Amino acid sequence: MSRKEEIENYKSMILDVTQSKDIIEGIHNYCDRWCEKCTHTKHCSVFKIEQLVSSEGDTGINDMKNVKFWDKLSLVFEATYSMIAEDAENLGINLDEIKTEPNKYEINKTDTEKLATEYGIKIMNWFQENSNLLTEKAKTLEIIDNEELLSFTDAIEVIQWYSLFISAKVHRANFSAILDEDDDEFEREDRKGSAKIALIAIKRSIEAFSLLYEQLKEKEDEMLDFLVLLTKIKKQVEIKYPKAWQFKRPGFDD
Repeated sequence: MSRKEEIENYKSMILDVTQSKDIIEGIHNYCDRWCEKCTHTKHCSVFKIEQLVSSEGDTGINDMKNVKFWDKLSLVFEATYSMIAEDAENLGINLDEIKTEPNKYEINKTDTEKLATEYGIKIMNWFQENSNLLTEKAKTLEIIDNEELLSFTDAIEVIQWYSLFISAKVHRANFSAILDEDDDEFEREDRKGSAKIALIAIKRSIEAFSLLYEQLKEKEDEMLDFLVLLTKIKKQVEIKYPKAWQFKRPGFDD
């Protein structure tokens, strides 16, 4: 099969995915990207398209060192761009003639973003510095109570997963800090949606830290510092986006 035929084949597969009656439009914009724990993957076009890059009977296709992985990813990108170019042409737009202009939304990091970034860096360093302690605690819980062990490891997993996710979503919500006459309703709602998933991640992280706080008495002061930092970020996001919690995430809050 020629490269052109392969691209056309992937275009067909992408259309099948995006036009499926199971797909909920926009569901991927306000999720936590934790596909392994998500119950809505069958409704997500991004998840399904990512599966196109995954194995079709190829051993090791998900290994990023595998040439086939990158070739399939390249095909998906080319097919997607081709579809975008065709849609643009139908609207009378020539993508090659579009000039790059300075990003009017480019802004310095807000205080909230700085706090969220600070939290992410601190918690990654903390896990690295306390890896031996956490391992020993897990071994002790395995002997004493398996349910407590599962709760302990789940809490660690939650905190690690959201460590950098929070700052990314806070940044997305603050991408355009000042509303101007060019902003439309979608952009305003998108900010609220990004703020909401950031708040959800913060809330889950606080709950996870509350559990670790009970298990790691020798680290209570450090746990409190992280809880204070998360609470500050949460309050600042809620002040800037007072209606964020009311945002209805497609698929998740319907």
